[in-house]
Amino acid sequence: MTDQFETLTVLFADISDSTGIMKRYGDAAGRGIVQRCLARAATAVTRHDGRILGQIGDELMCAIPRARQAVLAGLDIQNQVAAGGRAKEYPAEVRMHIGLHRGPVVLDDGQIFGDTIHTAKRMVDLAKPDQILTTRDTLETAGSIPGVQWRRVDRIRIKGYEKPVAIFEVIRQDSNATILAPRAAAPCTGEYYLGCTLRYGTRSYLLDASRPILTIGREKRCDLLIAQSCVSREHGRLEYQKGRIIFVDHSTNGTYVSEENAPALVLVHREQRWLRNRGLLRFGSRDDRSGRLSVGYRCETAAQRVPP
Repeated sequence: MTDQFETLTVLFADISDSTGIMKRYGDAAGRGIVQRCLARAATAVTRHDGRILGQIGDELMCAIPRARQAVLAGLDIQNQVAAGGRAKEYPAEVRMHIGLHRGPVVLDDGQIFGDTIHTAKRMVDLAKPDQILTTRDTLETAGSIPGVQWRRVDRIRIKGYEKPVAIFEVIRQDSNATILAPRAAAPCTGEYYLGCTLRYGTRSYLLDASRPILTIGREKRCDLLIAQSCVSREHGRLEYQKGRIIFVDHSTNGTYVSEENAPALVLVHREQRWLRNRGLLRFGSRDDRSGRLSVGYRCETAAQRVPP
């Protein structure tokens, strides 16, 4: 069967801090909150000619024919979620974050595949509560939308792209909105590293400007393979961004970070964390007597980098 290709806008809508919701309200009540919130989001998507491709836990994956519709759908999701809180369908503090990207996809038996999905997923992973993130290409295709503006918030490396990709936030025009201050040309003192050395068993990996992304999980396609059942297929990734070492988790069980001289482990679950100095990343479990779940890291300054 010959693959079919189509250009679509892929949108992910994720409930912010769903783990906290489950802890505060319990599993049964928390699940009800999540489902009612996602139902509101799905209504907004279908109102803009989109379709729901699937639900992954507390997240919707959607496809929308045109970029302009997708941007409007993202804003409509925010309206719908806030309206549900006001109507007391769920607690008013429940929020969503959204990521979208337009590009080519492969169609196969009602499912879609391709880098467009990965880029859209990256947008939602980076977004904060109440934030909509997307790419320049998506916004240029969407064109001018009355009452909507956008601002660039960062440039990041994305696997599959030769150059850093500009990331934009979609916002409603508001005279009271906070003005984005100019950014420093370089990270603050003490945050800049040339790279990061990782050690897993007898193997070592180097993350730096020449290799800015390293994926970790139990899938064979991951750069660092950890074939353990508590590790997600695509558990997370390490990134080198402007001298910063960043770990991004998008797993089921989370990742525990043990920083040198820190008093306790820190759980990173479906969020990102800057890494500093040296320590351990423990994937999927707090305890690891075998050492099979732990990766050591060392962030290196110019003085620490050993010449080849």
